[in-house]
Amino acid sequence: MGAPTKEVGLAFDAPLGCPTRPAFVQEVAVRTTRIAFTDGEDARVLVRREGAGFVGWLSTSPSDDGREMRSADCEALVRAFAVILAVAYDVAAGRDATPPSPTHDAVGPGEGSAAPPPDVPRPRPPSGGLPGPRRTTSWRFGGGIHAEALVLGGPMAAARIFAQASMDSVRALALALRVSASRSLPARTGSSDGSGLVLSTWSDVELELCGLKSPGAMLVVRACGTGAVTLLEVTPRERPNARDDARVGSTFGVSLPLTWYPIDSVSVELRPAMAVASRRYTFYFDPDATVYTTPALLLRLGIGAAVRF
Repeated sequence: MGAPTKEVGLAFDAPLGCPTRPAFVQEVAVRTTRIAFTDGEDARVLVRREGAGFVGWLSTSPSDDGREMRSADCEALVRAFAVILAVAYDVAAGRDATPPSPTHDAVGPGEGSAAPPPDVPRPRPPSGGLPGPRRTTSWRFGGGIHAEALVLGGPMAAARIFAQASMDSVRALALALRVSASRSLPARTGSSDGSGLVLSTWSDVELELCGLKSPGAMLVVRACGTGAVTLLEVTPRERPNARDDARVGSTFGVSLPLTWYPIDSVSVELRPAMAVASRRYTFYFDPDATVYTTPALLLRLGIGAAVRF
């Protein structure tokens, strides 16, 4: 009677030109019939381009932290992962076992033929599993630029530059840190009391920390928190005797950047974000109480490109 089959959820992601998920499943099936793959993340295979070659990560179970391997040939890398995964669930998949010959099956001891030699035990892998490549956490560094649309009492346009560091990992918990600075173009906004127009300019220096990420090699979504020191400069219009004014403040919010990697070192990002001001500021421009009060909520949508090393 054959050994029972185990259902294993498989998350597989590799760039174009590499073996596909069905090809990987077939590679495993050649070595063992004890695994039935389903959708899920019990085992995860992630492959990315790195320079002229490829880097891959494999975790064979939810408790496995994952192992990293590199190769100039993506097909060879995926095949190696198939062998490791097959043996992780079926030790016999790693043996070069030769089935007994028909003569030995048909002729027993004492029937004119020597008895077949006893089955010599083969060494088994250590209890902790097969020794794999050194497990590492890879950090990537880079920077980029965004064009942003803001809603701060009215529509505004801005540019943002940033530097970032991020963990390259198949795990959902993968830290990323970004420091950025932005400045908007001057935008006309109606004053709070409706008595005129103000010309406002927004600047900030922002720190963004991301913790959770989606699995995937080419398309990644992160969940992030943000904090920023801000500067809002306001100039009254149609009030020749009024003076410019400015306020320094802070905001705290969340962002959900969606990043696409057409190649490993270059990305395109869409970044929706929302922030709440720590306090609202009121600008008084003249004795007639022409005022402008900053809104409590800041909405932003950025799109841009980045490089990483």
